[in-house]
Amino acid sequence: MDNPYTAPQNPINAPAADAGTYQPAMLAMRGRIGRLRYLVYGTVVPMLALLAALGLFMLLPSDSPIGYLIIMATPLSVAMLVAQRRLYDLGRAAGWSTLLLAPVLNIGLAMYLLLAPGDSGLNRFGPAPQANPKEVVLSAYALMLAYALCAVIALSTHEQLEAVIMAAIERAGYVVDAVPPLDDAE
Repeated sequence: MDNPYTAPQNPINAPAADAGTYQPAMLAMRGRIGRLRYLVYGTVVPMLALLAALGLFMLLPSDSPIGYLIIMATPLSVAMLVAQRRLYDLGRAAGWSTLLLAPVLNIGLAMYLLLAPGDSGLNRFGPAPQANPKEVVLSAYALMLAYALCAVIALSTHEQLEAVIMAAIERAGYVVDAVPPLDDAE
């Protein structure tokens, strides 16, 4: 005979056997995301927020300091929300995303979020995200290619800048035997 008043036999924190996975949405504020989604969402969503902030900035008076605050705070706050979702996948609390505000620690946090594998299966923040669809994978490869291209352009621009500075010094009439490169700042 089953007694309806007996205590349940499962431990309270036991994960459900049918927890499964879920499909994360790009603009959602809750849920877990993996490494590739973090790379894509962490680039695309803050850029969309920046475009929206720039549109709002154009509506404000040109001398308004509020506009500059909106332009700086909007993409950063959105990036923190995306980082929170990635931290949830790692089983970490959302408060760790405030490290994005610290100048050197933000690089370490970003590398951790990009490289550390997430929890496989259910954790305290919900079920694991489904496997990445083709769109996310292709977007991630396109972003990595774009980042590499930007790095190559930045390095070539750096060498051109050194040449322009050297030419300007010589045109000014200064005789310089050896100018230390810009990289050797002492």
